[in-house]
Amino acid sequence: MRIMKLLCLVTVVTLLSLPAIGGETDTNTIYMALLARDIKIGWYSFSSIVEGNTITSNTTMAIIIKRGETKIRHGMKATEVETKSGKPVSFSCTMEMGDGGQVKITGLVNKQGKLDVVTTENGKTSKKTVDWPEGALMSGGLSLLKVSKGLKKGTTFNLVRFDPMSQTEQIITIKVGEKQKVDLLGRVVMLTKITETRTSEDRKFERVMYVDDNVNILKEEADLFGMKMVALACSKEFAFSESDLPDYIAAMLIPCPSRLTQKQIKEAGSISYRLSPKPTSKMKIALPSTANQVVKQADSGDLIITVTPKAARAGGQMPYKGTDTAALEALKPNDMLQSEDKLVIKLAAQAVGDITDPAKAAKAIEKFVADYITDKMLSVGEASAAEVALSRQGDCSEHAVLAAAMCQSAGIPARVASGLVYVEKFRDKSNVFAPHGWFQVYLSGQWIDFDATLKGFTPGHIALQVGDGTQTEFPGLARMLRNYKFAEVKVAK
Repeated sequence: MRIMKLLCLVTVVTLLSLPAIGGETDTNTIYMALLARDIKIGWYSFSSIVEGNTITSNTTMAIIIKRGETKIRHGMKATEVETKSGKPVSFSCTMEMGDGGQVKITGLVNKQGKLDVVTTENGKTSKKTVDWPEGALMSGGLSLLKVSKGLKKGTTFNLVRFDPMSQTEQIITIKVGEKQKVDLLGRVVMLTKITETRTSEDRKFERVMYVDDNVNILKEEADLFGMKMVALACSKEFAFSESDLPDYIAAMLIPCPSRLTQKQIKEAGSISYRLSPKPTSKMKIALPSTANQVVKQADSGDLIITVTPKAARAGGQMPYKGTDTAALEALKPNDMLQSEDKLVIKLAAQAVGDITDPAKAAKAIEKFVADYITDKMLSVGEASAAEVALSRQGDCSEHAVLAAAMCQSAGIPARVASGLVYVEKFRDKSNVFAPHGWFQVYLSGQWIDFDATLKGFTPGHIALQVGDGTQTEFPGLARMLRNYKFAEVKVAK
């Protein structure tokens, strides 16, 4: 479902929406201003209400960012109900997407101790029952535990949080630091620094919190799309005041050490990129190798990425009848690549016609999608293939998911690639790598790249991650790329 694609919203909510009011929990509301690179982009509020044996935690958030010249508005409301001892009772969260879509998730712990979850997305409802992660807490339980541990410098402890939006458990490590002066929009106060590291599904997120003596969080710092996100306690009036609009795509642009022209790129036999870790970087990365991209590690620790535009070889069967595990997985529909959707199937048949060779069929789908999406807009909030088939709107990610789903409908294994593409000009920036998405298909035993957005794959593309379309990795890629720089680019004919 789209919630997994909107990792940008889930990331900021996960990291910045849990002030976890401490020992004096009451009906007061804490308001926080959200800033990116010192620019106000939104707000959120948090309150706890004690009634009988239950604690109800309420969070509301609104955020506005830009993709190019387009404003993207996101909103979230969440309620978590727990007992005073921290045991879960129920939750509900509603997310308003940038393209007008809505996702609502409710959960109720039943008599057997399992969690009944109901998800409604744009009028479609699904239900499931899952085990509650052992020992997992929500906001109220986390607050109680943090308060009980105190604020002594050096105190370190672990806990498990259940995140209602992603319905996953997060392993959290808390480390208490020193008390220090903190500027809260001109008001300087003494607060204790707490570092929190969250691990969820092999991802790590870190935030730094500054809390008062009651463990109320008054300042938070985290990362989103390569931008430093800060939340500051403030008045209700300032929280609701007009926001500025940072461009998160522009924040992810990476300078190229050499000037290239599109003519050079199209005529190149291959292009090699040397990616060097910065001196302070401790992060190691693994990039995908395919028929078009070979990744090697030099003795220096640099990564050498060589991209070669190889045409797909003719031959093979439609539908695919092989045994490759990854290829078979890439035939399965999911909530983003709805290859069983009636309109997607119809479009695939329309694009392929009487073609029987999978390589030619994939090329035909690439061209068809490039022409079919007529509104090349940036405001679409990561739509699914079925949604794109209906709207005919979107940017690179929408081109990629529709093309991949159509390939699957035609019996061709397909997946989505996320990475970078070289551009000579991106608004006021020149000679940069910009975030981009395209699709790959499995042909004659190889994964071959296609790009419906740019009407063809070139050695100006660098794949950083491949997947089934259900997760957008740009936030993680942004964090990773800040630890590296492009040291050299070589063009071979």
